[in-house]
Amino acid sequence: MKLGGLRSQVLLMMLAPLAMFAPATVLVIHDAVGRVVAQEIDARGEALARDAAISVTDDLLTGDRVAAEKKLADMAGHSPGTAYIFAFDGQGRVAAHTFPGGFPADLLAVRGPAPTRDEPWTVSIAGKTVHDRVAPILGGQGGEVHVGVEVDAARSTPRMVLLRLSIIGLAVVATGIVLTLLMSERMVRRLAAIASAADAIGDERAVQVIGDERADEIGRVARAVDLMSDRLVRARHERERTILRMAQAEKLVAVGRLAAGVAHEINNPLSGVVHCLDNLDDGNLDESRASTYRGLMRDGIGRAQRVVKRLLDYAKEHELEMKPVEVAELVRHALALLRPSIEHAHVRVIERHEKDLRPIQADPHLIEQVITNLVLNGIEAMPNGGLLEVACSTAGAGVKIEIRDHGTGIPEAILQNIFDPFFTTKGGTKGSGLGLSVSLGIVERHGGRIDVRTDVPGGTTFSVYLPFEPSRAREGLAARRTP
Repeated sequence: MKLGGLRSQVLLMMLAPLAMFAPATVLVIHDAVGRVVAQEIDARGEALARDAAISVTDDLLTGDRVAAEKKLADMAGHSPGTAYIFAFDGQGRVAAHTFPGGFPADLLAVRGPAPTRDEPWTVSIAGKTVHDRVAPILGGQGGEVHVGVEVDAARSTPRMVLLRLSIIGLAVVATGIVLTLLMSERMVRRLAAIASAADAIGDERAVQVIGDERADEIGRVARAVDLMSDRLVRARHERERTILRMAQAEKLVAVGRLAAGVAHEINNPLSGVVHCLDNLDDGNLDESRASTYRGLMRDGIGRAQRVVKRLLDYAKEHELEMKPVEVAELVRHALALLRPSIEHAHVRVIERHEKDLRPIQADPHLIEQVITNLVLNGIEAMPNGGLLEVACSTAGAGVKIEIRDHGTGIPEAILQNIFDPFFTTKGGTKGSGLGLSVSLGIVERHGGRIDVRTDVPGGTTFSVYLPFEPSRAREGLAARRTP
């Protein structure tokens, strides 16, 4: 049980009042019991003294000491806890007593007045503490009777009460601790389920429904978390569908941007096919030459088909499909698709890929779209041609795809807005303003991030970080830049 945890706090709240008030309560009860017992002892002593005074009056008046002492001895024997009984006559002489060895001289001090009317003399005799109670004989004219009642045995009663109260108190505390631990354990388990669900929501992991239907405060919080989780799941799915729709729209825009280079790529083999058909139509070719032309026609048509197929594969709408992806191979495929645009823009591409780069779990079509968007942006940043560097390497728990152009750079004034949807500086129909926004959304869905470094002039570097396992990397989702 952790110090400062809920269970320890509940225990502290329960034990602190007990620790403060229980001892005081026990002591008050002990003191009250002691007073009651003392009063009972004194009342018993007074009653015995009055009875003794009445019993021996005649004997003392007739001077029959033997009869008086016998009566006093009988009364003492029938009254447990009675230390002695003795009587003085009217002249203050000891007339009768119950001391076997003779009357002790030090008890003569008892003849003096008591400290107060209601307070008895306390006498120590034979190692015992005795309360001496007095009753007059014939209003005091015939002397008085003294009864000594032992109080040591009676004092054990408050101690016994104290012991029993202590045992009961400890039993109550132990029972309270056990019950508190059991109740707090149930509370902690319920709160732990809520905390686990909240952590899962924060990490964008699947959330198990808590399902706590109890009507107390924790149950209401659990149901609120369940409701929030359901709403967040729906919002997350809607966000993913929106990103997919935006990605598809941007992909179609990118296809349009590729059209000029692709047209050149298709026109070249088609021109060769037309030339071969013209020669075949003349009918002046021998069979060997005609066969060669037919082979060239098939090659040209096949080349055009491959270009069109790559375009269709790129433009086709895909649902999110995670699978092992070789990032370097994906970059090569994207660059092959963009080769006509690269050649048309007089851009030279340098590739540097780490050997034996570990695959990542990703959707290959979406990651290829990110690479395509960034490469096209790099090409457009160099209107007069230039050098584009593309590199793949390991970076911590994932890979880094770095695309660097040597173009005009991004001005500081707009750098903060480049990932905003529909933000573009191209104007006209050259761009939709969704390319970088969609790319960032795709990378974030894979648990990665995009960093930007730029110099004006000097060029811009986009660094895409993608984890090996998206479910284990949820930090650093925001795009960042390093001036």
